[in-house]
Amino acid sequence: MVINDFLAADMRKQMQADGYDLLDEFHAASKVGARFIGWDHTGYDFSSRSEAHDFKIANVKRRNGMAPLLLPEPSLVDARLDDLRTRRKSTRRFRRSSVCLRNLGTLLNHGYGFATDDRRSVPSGGGVYPLELYVIALNVTGLPTGTYHYLPHEHALERCGSDDSQPTLAQALDGAFDEGQAGFPAFHIVVTAAFIRNVYKYGLRGYRLCLLEAGHVVHAIILASLALDLGSLPNLNFYDASMDRFLDIDGVTESVLYMCSVGESE
Repeated sequence: MVINDFLAADMRKQMQADGYDLLDEFHAASKVGARFIGWDHTGYDFSSRSEAHDFKIANVKRRNGMAPLLLPEPSLVDARLDDLRTRRKSTRRFRRSSVCLRNLGTLLNHGYGFATDDRRSVPSGGGVYPLELYVIALNVTGLPTGTYHYLPHEHALERCGSDDSQPTLAQALDGAFDEGQAGFPAFHIVVTAAFIRNVYKYGLRGYRLCLLEAGHVVHAIILASLALDLGSLPNLNFYDASMDRFLDIDGVTESVLYMCSVGESE
């Protein structure tokens, strides 16, 4: 016990010297203690279920006024959970092969779309759904190469514009997908968070909820990928500020959290 305490104290000193005391500050700021019991986080007071539904639709960011590309109906994924669990592994090498648009749409639907007319595929604190999904299409049949934003209520994609001031994808990534390393995924699904949607209701604890929800989304994408015989690699293989600029988001009110790369496994 004394040895363990000594090691813990020594590790803590080292972490503080390396600047890791910020971890303590974050976790402490997002905690809820007994003094918060009964704290009234009323946020928006909806008088009806339809009013809440309308707010959530309006809360989905639209990138432009152009007509979106409607995605095909999602495939019916029929697989045993035990089978998916035993087969799950991160794909370290992708083939240079395409994935059809319907399979991409199926993964987006399972990750952050609707399981029924009024129920989303993953849980969200307070039903706020603060995340946004972007697709970086590299080799998708029926979809031009480019960057797209997912509209879950319409099950559609809208093209994200770019200009010369934005970094290239190669600059936003850290080389993990260069030839000879991870190979050639067909697309990346990038998860970002519009933090204010959670913070207005849950305060600083809302930031922690964004991180948890991103995990729900990517895990759902991983399982659906397996059911479609596709490989996936959940990762943080990007430079945050460069990826934010690549997606044309400000990195403050909205910022990248997570990425899942998908394609055929070697």
